[in-house]
Amino acid sequence: MSSQNPDSDDDEIVLIEPNSGPSNVHRPQNPVENPVEILSHPINVPSSETPDAGRETDDLAVGNNDMTSGQTMEDSNDKRLKYLVKNARCMLEVEKKNLVEIKWDQDLIYYKQKAFSHGVIANGLMSKVELLDEWAKGASIDLLNQATIIKNQMIETILATQKECLEMERLIPIYTVYKSAQDLYAKTRSTELDREWGELRKRDIPVVKEHYAQLKTSIAEQKEQMIKVEDQKVMLERHGHPAARRISQWVINMGKYLNRMSEYLMCGTRHMDDLKVKPLVDRSKSHRRIIEGACLCSTFDGQARLSAGEKVNIIDSSNLFKWTVQKADGRKLSVWSFYIRITKATGQSSAGSAGAMRTTARGPATRRSRI
Repeated sequence: MSSQNPDSDDDEIVLIEPNSGPSNVHRPQNPVENPVEILSHPINVPSSETPDAGRETDDLAVGNNDMTSGQTMEDSNDKRLKYLVKNARCMLEVEKKNLVEIKWDQDLIYYKQKAFSHGVIANGLMSKVELLDEWAKGASIDLLNQATIIKNQMIETILATQKECLEMERLIPIYTVYKSAQDLYAKTRSTELDREWGELRKRDIPVVKEHYAQLKTSIAEQKEQMIKVEDQKVMLERHGHPAARRISQWVINMGKYLNRMSEYLMCGTRHMDDLKVKPLVDRSKSHRRIIEGACLCSTFDGQARLSAGEKVNIIDSSNLFKWTVQKADGRKLSVWSFYIRITKATGQSSAGSAGAMRTTARGPATRRSRI
């Protein structure tokens, strides 16, 4: 045995078998330089094939696995897309039945509900279209064509639904303004016609004046809104909105409401002027004599029309709210007492024209007529 150099890097590896004595020592024929590398290398099982043949076999095995995996994935995508196309077709049929024709003569709640339901349907169809685009990747040509057809049909339905939603969204603000004017008119009308002017006194002037100040402000705001609505009406008529005729009727009615409220305001202002001079107790009395009056605003009872400022004779004031008046041409009509301003009492009697002529022939009465 040759002596070893202690400074040499070549160390011997000694494998000691269990239950063996020190003399039973096996030395490897090809020792490695670094013993730690033995632990890091995997254990190779001896094979009778050459290394090149084993490499080719492994490559073929990997290729077959990739081909099988790709084919399986393609089949899975086809099955999934086929189910999605069937589901989308059923969904489209159901939603088309839910999209009933819009009625353009309904109230505000109807349009809000329809706009919300149409929006939900359009969003649901859009989500299905996006899912079709995602699942169509890598699908077969036949399924891809089916998916494209159903997707185009769904897009057409979405566009039609969105158009109806847009039309309703344009209509809702106009209807809101119209409804506001209608409510204000009804509230003002009921307030003025139910007011017992004969019971008012001078102390009531501040409260009534505040009411008319608020009414004046509301009328001015409604007029500004009406100008905007008229501009929107012209634009919607130009684009052929299905509710264009209804919107035109709303604008006409709003104009009537605002004119009537302006007349109420004028009537109330004139009555307030009268109240500053004397109480309006005479308005609550039933008079035997004919009373001269003036119409404060234009009105029509279905048979005859009164113009603002026209002189009339009040021949029946037994009802506090409805008075019977006679025009200069002899025609009679029933009007709201609120529209009439009492000017003065005449010497004529309401019994008939003959009595009136006799009273006129005798000349003016010596005693002052009591109203």
